[in-house]
Amino acid sequence: MNKIFKIIEVRMTILLSLLILVSSMSYAYGQTLVDTSFSVEDVISNTSQYMIKNTKISPDTWTLIGLARGDVDVKNEYYDNYYENLKKILKENDGILNERKYTEYSSTVIALTSIGIDPRNIGGYNLLVKLANFDNIVEQGINGAIWALIALDSGNYDIPQVNSIENITTREKLVDFILSREINGGGWSMGESTPDSDVTAMALQSLSKYKYIEEVSLSIERGIELLSNIQLNNGGYDSWGTKNSESNSQVLLALCELGIDPMNDTRFIKDNGSNVVSNLINNFYVPNKGGFKHIAENDVDDLATKQGFSAMVAYNRFIKGNTSFYDMSDIDINYIDESRDNSTKPVQVEYKNKFTDIENDVEKEAIIQLSTQKIINGMTDTKFKPNDKITRAQFATIISQALGLEEIKANSFTDIKEEDWFSGYVGAVEELKIVTGYVDGTFKPERYITRQEAAVMLERTSKILGFDTTMNSQEAINILCQFIDYVQCEDWSMNSMAFCVKNSYIPDEAMEIYPRRDATRSEIAGMVYRMLNTKP
Repeated sequence: MNKIFKIIEVRMTILLSLLILVSSMSYAYGQTLVDTSFSVEDVISNTSQYMIKNTKISPDTWTLIGLARGDVDVKNEYYDNYYENLKKILKENDGILNERKYTEYSSTVIALTSIGIDPRNIGGYNLLVKLANFDNIVEQGINGAIWALIALDSGNYDIPQVNSIENITTREKLVDFILSREINGGGWSMGESTPDSDVTAMALQSLSKYKYIEEVSLSIERGIELLSNIQLNNGGYDSWGTKNSESNSQVLLALCELGIDPMNDTRFIKDNGSNVVSNLINNFYVPNKGGFKHIAENDVDDLATKQGFSAMVAYNRFIKGNTSFYDMSDIDINYIDESRDNSTKPVQVEYKNKFTDIENDVEKEAIIQLSTQKIINGMTDTKFKPNDKITRAQFATIISQALGLEEIKANSFTDIKEEDWFSGYVGAVEELKIVTGYVDGTFKPERYITRQEAAVMLERTSKILGFDTTMNSQEAINILCQFIDYVQCEDWSMNSMAFCVKNSYIPDEAMEIYPRRDATRSEIAGMVYRMLNTKP
């Protein structure tokens, strides 16, 4: 009997050894130790059909990029519609895609490159001219620099030299700008002192082609170490405390651009073999629909689907040994003779006053400029109503438009519904912690915003734009004590009010600062305008 048990024990030992061997062999060939039930190619196939099905006429930029880099078989008119629609928009707007959001030009250049269309002559407009203006690019902060660099490198484009532009973009300037925004200890964020997985991943994507520069290489290594250290035990990532698919997607894209396999690199393998690929599929992929969720508790989300699909495509290209997602040297682009391109002439924006009620308003110039740039709207086509009060939702929308942010669903506030017109704008500024809401979980979107509340949001926005907003209490008091009512400032707004006065967002000619008074539409226009026209 003992002999029989001994034989069984030996056989069990051999079986266990074989299982470990098979497991390690699967691991070595890029298969996750966590059962996802779906292969990467299954996810790509299923999600691509969902994206195509939900495209009405012309695909948006990021849908097009993902499908093109995934080599998805689509009808010829699918990409043709995008191209024709883009030409129409450029013609109708004198070559302008967005007055302030220069990432629109970067993403469009990437999209055109992905389908082999030269971005230097789209209906006579050279889109690279917009990326030649360094000041306009970095006005969006690190986000602008990141995507401009990726766009230029996607097709290895030369930067146009335009005489009318004083500060011409160079790759060196873009790289230096990104490096200058690195947080002490490694990683990047949109202005916060704590590194964020999304922004760090995007910065690494843009710097990946400059690893041969020692300073860049060291910065990349710090970023990689940070992403390894902040990875969750389930293999995923969060952003500002929220476990979401977009963070996973951006990290996966970054690792692929850097040539790191997250399913084989021990730095990115956590409990039970969990990794960013398995986490993205297991927790956020919706197989019966073919898309991705923003957070595990939600349904399919448009932005999450685009990013999740791109990440899957990037990893599939990586394991197949293809060029990376943003390295489009495999695309045959029909380059044109730039000497025949007249679009390098700068577009002159004509600022006209369409409002009949601001002729004598002190902030007339600010109102005209911001309305022309579609940052602030009138209450009607001809009435701005400068003395009306402004709601918190309206102000959040203005800040979002000023920064050129993508709309994000506001999920944190109990009093904001997805269908509210301002939900995406509030969500965008909430993501950057420009707004935080109230302790009871509400945002109070229809409540009028006070001057001190506006100052706090402007100060946080300025930090994202690259301003040093640090200030001690004594310095703040020294600045504010010139106003007889400065003691009305709440403690939480004191430094923000002082910062806004110091930088002339709030004029200091008057004797009072009115911190608790509801701000008017005119006052807000003036504050925002001066913030956008003040250099850090």
